[in-house]
Amino acid sequence: MRVPTKFTKSVLNKADKIFLIGEIRGQTIKYLQSLGKCLVAYNFFEKDVSVTRVNNDERKQFKLMTEYLIGQGHTEIACINGDNLFSESVERYMGFQDAMITSDIYIESKFVKWGDMTPESGYALTKELMSLKRKPTAIVCVNDGVAMGAYDALEELGYKVGKDVVLSGHDNCYVPDAKYLVSTIDPEYEKVGKKIAEVLKRETWIDDEIVMPCKLIIRNME
Repeated sequence: MRVPTKFTKSVLNKADKIFLIGEIRGQTIKYLQSLGKCLVAYNFFEKDVSVTRVNNDERKQFKLMTEYLIGQGHTEIACINGDNLFSESVERYMGFQDAMITSDIYIESKFVKWGDMTPESGYALTKELMSLKRKPTAIVCVNDGVAMGAYDALEELGYKVGKDVVLSGHDNCYVPDAKYLVSTIDPEYEKVGKKIAEVLKRETWIDDEIVMPCKLIIRNME
């Protein structure tokens, strides 16, 4: 962990309140708290760590997206995840798992892939999925970048996205080409940002969780 060796020499060491985002580790939070810092963590889901959190309803929305695909007749559904040590990625996978289990659909282990949340990861892991004898008809991706990589792999292999294989992502982020506008989950970052700003203005701090709703955006499903 590099934080203890770098943090005390950084300008952030003078801050009383710190906002954490990205691949947050529990040990990092505990270290910063030991220095007396007030922390707000975004989309941090490790339950055994006490910290103020502003989280999206990740598991619920990933479950809803997977249930939507099931409702469209898909049962051969693959899931491309991020780092399995990243709580946000695990939370999204749990939503996928919840939907499959409650719909009484067997989760094929070969259909579950763990990567690093990049387009390159989505591309490589989709190539692996489509090399299987039994191929998925839908792939839920941990984010839109992974979905873009998956799209390129499918296109290269001759599959029509939305017809032969359905893709979904997460983040509703900017894409460089409109062809990548697949179904996604919109975290509504503007609302999340305003809530985080409100929390950072607190005078009295408590370890709590504020859950912000996301919304499904359904696209390109023929």
